[in-house]
Amino acid sequence: MGRRVPSAKFFEKLWARIVKTRAQEDPDSVITFVPEYGSFPYNPYGSAHSNAEVADSEGLRLYELFKKSLEDLA
Repeated sequence: MGRRVPSAKFFEKLWARIVKTRAQEDPDSVITFVPEYGSFPYNPYGSAHSNAEVADSEGLRLYELFKKSLEDLA
């Protein structure tokens, strides 16, 4: 849904490691994340998508990313 901020990849990897470590330490733990995407640079001026649409699509994408980070724990 558009370009991500360059630092996003760093933070995605960081959070994937946090999720994985937490799952290893306490398999019954629950982690809640809320993607916060607001105006520029997260959602460029003139974007065809609202801030809510960007947050929703990124939430789904990040959920899959974090879930994938847990695959080798199963």
